[in-house]
Amino acid sequence: MWGSLRANEYKGVSRQSKTGKVPAPRLVLHFAKEEFLAFYGGSMYEVDSPACDQGTDILTASFDIEKAADAIQRAQPVCYTLLDQSCFSGLGNIIKNEVLYAAKVHPLQPGNLLSRQRALGVVEQALAFSATWMEHKDEHKKFKEHWKIYSKKECPLGHKTCRDWFGPEDGLQRVTTWCPTCQPLEGVTEENVYPKQRLPKKRRSGPKKGRQLRRSASTVNQNAAGTEKDVSGNKKSATGKRKRGMPAESDPKKKQSQKRKKRAKRFDTSGFNQPTNQPTNQQSGCEVM
Repeated sequence: MWGSLRANEYKGVSRQSKTGKVPAPRLVLHFAKEEFLAFYGGSMYEVDSPACDQGTDILTASFDIEKAADAIQRAQPVCYTLLDQSCFSGLGNIIKNEVLYAAKVHPLQPGNLLSRQRALGVVEQALAFSATWMEHKDEHKKFKEHWKIYSKKECPLGHKTCRDWFGPEDGLQRVTTWCPTCQPLEGVTEENVYPKQRLPKKRRSGPKKGRQLRRSASTVNQNAAGTEKDVSGNKKSATGKRKRGMPAESDPKKKQSQKRKKRAKRFDTSGFNQPTNQPTNQQSGCEVM
């Protein structure tokens, strides 16, 4: 399960939004007394009958606990089973993380290695947290206070948590937070259950490396455009115009003559009548009045 919904309200602009636009819901269901449900994200299908067994809805009295415990004891990571909507209809990723921490079960723990008692404990925690969620459904922002492990850097006991993306090969990879101290993996190693298939990290180049890349790119552009030199020594492109930002080559003798002219102009005092009795400012070349 993925996505989110709002009851009798719409989403506003998220702080993490780069566009600053208000997200549009994918589906809005209107009810009596001007009540409605707005669904964001998720996958939707049109069916003629209930898509799943009514005994899998975690918020109904007809929820089959024994059947759910059988699903937990499948030979696959428990975190996969909890997000299987054919087994736990309505259970989302946040609930998954909180349930596993409350039951002290590792997310990648194979269900077939759990005892019947521990499997029933996972189901009971799922029902308890889902009921708490519904009680505080109108306090969406304040409900984060009930989170003990999800997106936390430390568990309530002060242990450092781990964060990774887990999911079946043909399904979604969902972010998972757990405490390796409070939720140890039993009977198997993590590599045997979930081979490391991490996404390639984004390569970040430092300032120096970035400048080198930019210079090499500009060199390639110059070579591609074709450069030539005119009579005056200025570097030009194939169009005959000197490129913007491209320094013109200058003659060393011409530079020296320009420096002499500037120096002579700076110390030129022919336009002033300097009395011999008054001191002069040697730095500026102007008389002191």
